[in-house]
Amino acid sequence: MTFISIIGIYFTLDWYCQVEYPVHKAPGFVVVTGASSGIGYSTAEDLAKLGYTVFAGFRKDQDGEKLKTIHANILPLRLDVTNAKDIKNAVTVVTDALEQSPEKPFVGLVNNAGVLFGTPIGATAAWKTKAMYDVNVLGTINLSNAFLPLIIKQKSRIVNIGSILGFCWGTTTGGYISTKWALRGYSNALRSELLKAQVSVSLVEPGLIRTKMIDKSVASSKAFDLSALDPVLQTLYESTMEMTILLNSLWEVPEFADPPKICTDVIADALMNKYPKDVYTVGQAFGTSGSAMRVLYTLLPPRVLDAINHYADEVLLPAKIAEYQEKLTMAQKMDL
Repeated sequence: MTFISIIGIYFTLDWYCQVEYPVHKAPGFVVVTGASSGIGYSTAEDLAKLGYTVFAGFRKDQDGEKLKTIHANILPLRLDVTNAKDIKNAVTVVTDALEQSPEKPFVGLVNNAGVLFGTPIGATAAWKTKAMYDVNVLGTINLSNAFLPLIIKQKSRIVNIGSILGFCWGTTTGGYISTKWALRGYSNALRSELLKAQVSVSLVEPGLIRTKMIDKSVASSKAFDLSALDPVLQTLYESTMEMTILLNSLWEVPEFADPPKICTDVIADALMNKYPKDVYTVGQAFGTSGSAMRVLYTLLPPRVLDAINHYADEVLLPAKIAEYQEKLTMAQKMDL
């Protein structure tokens, strides 16, 4: 059997086993977590423009005030996904809204809230790793479970925002990578569980996206004190942190990362298409599309991928960094 035949069989089976789900068109209610900036902000704005009423999750008062100014269809909702009281209140608010406007269905829940600390997992403080799991994994699970009776009753949808780091890996941000692998496993398990309930669960896996979460990660990397580590770990991670700091300087280069808007169309598709995909891979990393990376990490053995990652760290990334730095320098000169 040829490789092309195998690919043909794969896509044929995927098409044959696709599931048709109920579609709730606007107007309707959508909950979006982490909506104060980045992907959540763009998603809330675009869904509001499409006619949906969006409960936009925020934590800080100033973010809630800002969300009020975006669109009349956006209703700011204080929602820290690590706070049980906030989660309970969110379910109450949405339930009350459905009772007051029975003509509007509950369209879906978009789990977007996330935290990233940009350091290798072996050099990351335990509290930082726990914080990432509390938000990226447990926050998603706890909020989804709280909404689950309502979601099943309304035949709503769940859209989880993962990352291309949910199917690949590298020598940096290991703690964050592990949370996105966990989110991928959770999404697959929940989708299978809710099949009979006609509830769609989709996972969106963006590449490099320019967001405030990245800004916070950059600040965390800059503040990282390598000298506080055991000398053995200092030696191991010194070059990794040097490369991380170089990468952090490149977020201003347009080609380096995509804007959050690149994700909003696929999130909308996951909420509205009667045949939603189980996984949406969007964007790129270092000039390579996320879809191509997904194929690569599916086909090649892990040890081969480890070798590729280290070759990339030592040869490919430095060359790419130099290219991006040149573009950034030219752009800065033009601004002058």
